[in-house]
Formats: sequence, structure tokens, C-alpha cells
Amino acid sequence: MFKEKTIPRHLLLVILFILCIAVTFAGTLTPVDEETAEGIAEESKEMSEEIHSDPWMGMRYIFGNNFMHCLIMFVPGVGVAYGFFVMYSTGFVIETLALSEGINPQLYLALLFIFPFAWMEYLAYSIAMTESTYLVIGIIEGRFRQELSKTYKWITLCAIILLLAALVEILFIIWM
Repeated sequence: MFKEKTIPRHLLLVILFILCIAVTFAGTLTPVDEETAEGIAEESKEMSEEIHSDPWMGMRYIFGNNFMHCLIMFVPGVGVAYGFFVMYSTGFVIETLALSEGINPQLYLALLFIFPFAWMEYLAYSIAMTESTYLVIGIIEGRFRQELSKTYKWITLCAIILLLAALVEILFIIWM
């Protein structure tokens, strides 16, 4: 049914990657009150201090949080919607942090992509959302088991990417 018209996996991955960035950008445009911005900035500052005092705990937290969200993004039918919710929420948090520092939120988001961990995290999320889409197509085409058998490889790849991203992020946090 979809076989001839199914978008190639690599093209869908690129499209979802771009959409993830666009949705995060949209999150930076959400109106935020000063009290919320200050509260999130304070939580971020406390977490940064904890990470500096125990980088190993920080790396486990960053990896665990990102991998948990990534795993949910693999779920057929809801993974993509959940992924976009996470990306939008990320944009909102970026906006609050930027405003607390007196920086333009969209510039702050753009500056995050100077760091390799941002690219790595978005790649992992895009892989998960791509596989979620392919699992739905597999259900529709009656080849769910075949697609599901590939999923563990994608989950493993995402785990490795996110683990490396957490390591890189921790190193940047410690050195900054």
C-alpha cells in the first residue's frame, strides 16, 4: 500500500531533524512571565552547581533524561507527537534561560548548535521519531514484526549517541 510511496528513511530523518529545530524555535517564541523565567533559571543554576560538584551524577542525569524521552519517541503513533512536545518544551526552557541572562532567545538557541552535543541529541531524537513513523507504516502494511526487529538497532544507536552527547555536554559544563 505505502511501499512505492513511502518516503526514504534518510529523507524522513532529515525532514524530522529540521522540524525538530523549527518546533524548538517556535518554543522560544512562547510568551513567558518573569516569575516562571526566574524559577526555571534558578533550577538550572542549582543543577549546574550539582553537576560541578558531581560530574558523574550529572552525566547520568543528562543521559537518563534524554534517553527516557528518546525511548518514548520510538512508540508508534505517539512518538512523533511526544517528540515535538519535548522539542517545543525545550524551546520554552531555552527562552526562559535566555531571558534570565538578558539574551535574545532565538540567538541563544542558535548558539547552542555551536556545541556538538546539541546536534547529537537532535539526531538521536530524529532517528527515534523516524523509526516511530516506520513502525506505524509497518503496522499499516502488515510488516510490523519486520520493522520492529530493526528497532533495537536504532535504540542502541540512539543510546550510544546520547551517552556520547552527555559526556560532551558534561565536559563543556565543567570547563565553562
